Amino acid sequence: MAVKDDPLQKAKRKVSEQKQESAAKRVKANSGAKEDIRSAPQAAEKVKGGPASGKQQEKQQKHRSKTIQDAIMKWETLRRHDISTKQREELISTLMQELKGRLAGMAASPSGSRILQACVKHGSPEQRSQILDELQPSFLELSKSPYAHFLVCKLIDTAPKSATEGFMKAFKGQVVKLLRHPCGSRVINELYTRASGKQRKLLAAEFYGREMVIFSQDAAPKTLAECLGSMDDTGKHRVVQQMSINLIPVLEKGLLDPILVHGLVAEYMEAAPPTAVADVVEMLAGPPLLHMVHSRPGATAACQVLAMATAKQRKKVIKAMKGHVKVMAIDEWAHVVLMAALEHTDDTALLRKTLVPELLADLGDLCQHKVACNIFVHLLAPSNRAYLPPHVSALLAPRPAAAMSTKSAPEAPAAASDVPEEEVPSTVAAPVSSKKDAVLRRQELLSSGKGSLVAELTSVCATNATKLLLSPRGCDLLVEAACGSEGGLLMDACPEGVALVQDAIVAATRDEPGTSDEGLTEPVMENFFGSRALKKLIGRGQGSDRAASEARKVAAKLWESSMKGKCKALSSSHAAKVLAAVFLFADKETRENVKRELLVVMEDEASIKAWAERALGAKAEAKQRPEQQQRKKKKK
Repeated sequence: MAVKDDPLQKAKRKVSEQKQESAAKRVKANSGAKEDIRSAPQAAEKVKGGPASGKQQEKQQKHRSKTIQDAIMKWETLRRHDISTKQREELISTLMQELKGRLAGMAASPSGSRILQACVKHGSPEQRSQILDELQPSFLELSKSPYAHFLVCKLIDTAPKSATEGFMKAFKGQVVKLLRHPCGSRVINELYTRASGKQRKLLAAEFYGREMVIFSQDAAPKTLAECLGSMDDTGKHRVVQQMSINLIPVLEKGLLDPILVHGLVAEYMEAAPPTAVADVVEMLAGPPLLHMVHSRPGATAACQVLAMATAKQRKKVIKAMKGHVKVMAIDEWAHVVLMAALEHTDDTALLRKTLVPELLADLGDLCQHKVACNIFVHLLAPSNRAYLPPHVSALLAPRPAAAMSTKSAPEAPAAASDVPEEEVPSTVAAPVSSKKDAVLRRQELLSSGKGSLVAELTSVCATNATKLLLSPRGCDLLVEAACGSEGGLLMDACPEGVALVQDAIVAATRDEPGTSDEGLTEPVMENFFGSRALKKLIGRGQGSDRAASEARKVAAKLWESSMKGKCKALSSSHAAKVLAAVFLFADKETRENVKRELLVVMEDEASIKAWAERALGAKAEAKQRPEQQQRKKKKK
C-alpha cells in the first residue's frame, strides 16, 4: 500500500521550488542590471531597428557615451543644494532636450533612473508630463525593473490626481502579477495610496476573478463582502477559490508591505472556509505579521490572526514583537494589535518575559501618549466602552465565524494557571480565541510585588498625577488607577499603590499656577480635562462596588484638602462640576459639609440640588434622551 504524501510536505516542496525559480530570476536580473549606463540607449535603439555596423556603429557609440557622460555631469550639478533655481531650470531643460526619445532605456539603468528622478523632482509640470507621456507605454516593464520602478513611483507620487486614471489603465489586468513581484508591489502600493475609493476597489477586484473586473467597469465597484452577498453558493466558492489562487503566492513570497494586500488578507479571512483560514494564519504567524500592523486593514487582519491562532502560533507572533513593542505602542493601528496580543494570549508568563519589560522601560512616556495610553486603560477597564472607539472595540472582539470553531468540537477546558498553552493537550478541532478566564489572565498579567506591572503603573501615575490629569487620555488612566481598576484587581495586587495615586491626585488639586514644575497655567480643577477627570472619578461613588468605595474616599480627601471653605468661589468657576459631583456622590458626612457651606450662597437644599444637576448636565441629558429617541422613531 502506497503511503500518501503529507500535504504539508507537498506545500513545502512547492515553496522551495518557487524560491529556487525566483532566485534564478533575481540572479539573471542582477547580471543584466550591472550593465553600464551606456548600454541603455543602445538597447532602446535595438528595439527601433538595430544598430549600424562598422565605422558608423563606432561613431554612434562615441556619441552615446559623450551624451551619457554629459548627462551624469549635469545631474551631479543639478542635485547640489547651492545652485540657484534658474541654473537648475536651465540644466533640466538641457537634459530633457538631449535625452528625448531615450528615456525608456535610460530608466532601466542605475544612473539613468536617478537622473530622471531628479528631473521629475525639480522639473516643471510640463517637463513631468513629457517624461510621463514617453514612459507610459513601458510602465509595465519599468515597474519590474530594480532601478526603473523607483522612477515610476516618483511619477505616480508627483503626478496630479487627474493622471491617476492613466496609471490605472496602464496597470489594468496586471495588478495580481505586479503584487507578486518585489519591485512591482512597491509601484502598486504607491498607486493604491494615491487612488480614490472607487479606484482602490477596482484594484482589489482583480483578485476576485476576471468577471468581477469586467462587471466593475460599468457599475460601481464592490468589496468582497458585497460581491458574495449577491451570489449563490457556487459563485461564492468560485470567487473565494480564485482569490486564494491569486493571494496565497503573495503571502508565500512575504510581499506583505502593500496596504492593498492588508485589505485583501482581511477580506479573505472573513470569507474563506476554516481550513483555508488556518493556512493563512500559519503563514502569517511570526515576523511576517509585523509588516501589516501599521495600517487599519492590516491591523484588522493581524487581530484576526491572533484571535484564530493556536498557542504555538501566538508564541511565534509575540516573540516576533520583541524589540518592536514601543514602536507598536505609539502607532495609530499597531497599538491595537498589541492590545489584541494581551487580550487573546493565555500564556501570561511569556507576556511578562517579552512584552511587559519593554512597556515598563518607557512607561512614563507611554502613559502620556495619546494612543499608547489605551493599552493600559483597556487592561484596567476592558469592558468600559467609553474609552475605545467602536471600530477599535470591534477589532479586539473575536470574529464569530466558522473559522473560530466547529460544531463538532467539544468545549475547551479553561486554563487554571499561567502554564504555557502549547504544553496542554488540546481537544478542539479548530482554534478558539482564548481558553483562560479573562479576569484570571488580567490578574496574572498585572501580577504583584516589586517590579511588576501593577507596581510600576501605580508609581508612574502617582509621580505624574498632574500631567496625567491635564492629558486628554492620561486622565482616564489616572481615574481607573485611583478606583482600583475594574473588579478591584489593582486594589488586590497593590493597595498601597492605589492609595499613593489617590493622595497624588489630591495633592495635584492644591497646586497653584506658577508654584510647581508642571507648567500649570490654571488650577487643575478649572482645567478642561482635569475638571472632567475629577468629576468622572467622584461620579464613580454612586455605585455599590469596590470602585465606588474608593471614589468616595477620594471625594472626602479632596473636600478636606482643596475645597473646604472655598465653595463660593468654586461654585461660579469651571470647578463647579467637581463641587457638584462631591455634593451628589460623596459619602453622607462629606455631602452634609458641602451643603452647609453652599447654603450660605444659595437659598435652600432644593436650589443646591438643581444647581448641581445643571453643573453636571444630568437633568438636561435625562430630558433630551427620550425626546431624541421619539424623533428617531418618528423618522423611521
